[in-house]
Amino acid sequence: MGFDYVKIDFVAHGGCEGRHYDSSVKTGRQALQVFYRILEEELDPEKLGREVFVDFSIAPLLPGGYAHGRRSCCDAFGHHEDVRYVLNALNFGWWQSGTLYCYNDPDHTVLSHSAVDGRGFTDLNSARSRYNASLISGTVMLLSDNYGPYGKEEETDSARNRALAICKNDRLNEVGRIGKPFRPAYLRSDTANVYYLITEDKRYVALFNFNNEISEVSVRAADIKMPEKGTCLDLESGKEFRYENTIAVKLEAYASCILEVR
Repeated sequence: MGFDYVKIDFVAHGGCEGRHYDSSVKTGRQALQVFYRILEEELDPEKLGREVFVDFSIAPLLPGGYAHGRRSCCDAFGHHEDVRYVLNALNFGWWQSGTLYCYNDPDHTVLSHSAVDGRGFTDLNSARSRYNASLISGTVMLLSDNYGPYGKEEETDSARNRALAICKNDRLNEVGRIGKPFRPAYLRSDTANVYYLITEDKRYVALFNFNNEISEVSVRAADIKMPEKGTCLDLESGKEFRYENTIAVKLEAYASCILEVR
């Protein structure tokens, strides 16, 4: 049919125990293996003449290798609690991206209106943080708002304007194109609010404010393998500042930033 991206949802449910159409299949795990075999045969690039990106959702972590991406969490919309939920998946599951699967999938990125969950419009800081959380996840980027032509004009206009305001920053988008997950600075029982990535030629740190007030978010440079002193470039604003020993920023309520450390 010409599609080059396929999302397959509720994969884990195919592994439930019970009676199966194929009576030779005795267990849920066997059923999954049958499904994986069919998937490989039907989406074989040599058979189709092109590669199809396969994205699993609600899927067993193992075995890997049957999809390019895997949803790292369940439904996540665009409010501040969704940001924290997506980051919680990165907090404990960053290592899956580039190992078991090519990319983590931080769910559809809602920037304007969470229509399905009934929570209404998203504030701008939360929307930017939701986008940043997806960028650093290592990562499938999938925007999910109603841009029209159908729907309430207020909602579709808001969605278009919000996407134009957030999604066209080349400096930020380059982080997503790297395709590598950021790691939590400090692994703890709740969700970390600082993440970092070191590539062959770049160093990044992402900081999130989970509070409903202006707060300082900081991290010791040595704890994230950064130089003791240097310069940080805010990828959203383009502004630079110097630091020594500690990288610290003041963020508005539910805001975030991704810094390039030089």
